[in-house]
Amino acid sequence: MDVLRCIAKSNGAVLDAYVASVRQKCDSAARKVTSLAPLCTEVVQHAGYLAAFPQQQRALVEVAARDYSLSLSRVYLAALMLDMAAWDEADDGDRAAAVQWIRLNQLNLIKSRLEANMYNDGSDSILDL
Repeated sequence: MDVLRCIAKSNGAVLDAYVASVRQKCDSAARKVTSLAPLCTEVVQHAGYLAAFPQQQRALVEVAARDYSLSLSRVYLAALMLDMAAWDEADDGDRAAAVQWIRLNQLNLIKSRLEANMYNDGSDSILDL
């Protein structure tokens, strides 16, 4: 709920800053290491989806608050890992670790749970991980 309060207080400006930061990190990583470009694109798309969620799904925002916060953090962590994987001193192991972490973690719980109709009944029980 703190994340939702922050978004409301800033009139959504914090989400613009979030997406800009994710985009900057991912664009930089994709320019430095072209093999990371597809993952970078995916991460930026997730960030954009999450930024739009509070406006597009107003009725579900409070029900999905935990999933939303977790998704925001996972997407940002993915951007940080891609940024570090493209660092000049990073090696193949660093890049492999970033790719593996992103592939093994569901970055956008909101999207996948909406697609599975898990928020339709408004129950908090679906938020338990």
